[in-house]
Amino acid sequence: SPWRGAVEQALAKSGGPEVASGGTTNGPDAGDIDAASSMSPQDREAMINTMVAGLDDKLRQNPRDAEGWMRLVRSYVVLGKADQARGALGRAIAVFGADSDEAKKFTAFAASLGLTATE
Repeated sequence: SPWRGAVEQALAKSGGPEVASGGTTNGPDAGDIDAASSMSPQDREAMINTMVAGLDDKLRQNPRDAEGWMRLVRSYVVLGKADQARGALGRAIAVFGADSDEAKKFTAFAASLGLTATE
């Protein structure tokens, strides 16, 4: 279906079935993705926003997941939510410390997405 790729990309960008601890859960299967592809654009957007919010919640519970933070920042950028992306970037840097290697990685990653800490 024409929406399958978009849904798969959204799942990957939002962290998909991975949990913040690095483990996996029973994520969407091909049937779930096909079902999502038949949703209205509003329902798809709501589903994607719910997945991103879930990733944000997981990072609040387990904030030492560097890859999760990058997925969250990227998700907000892709969704056109630059302020939320900057907020997530700031939270990620605060968790690991401004002088940490992770903070440098986050800053470079955000810059590669066209995002700076302040705009």
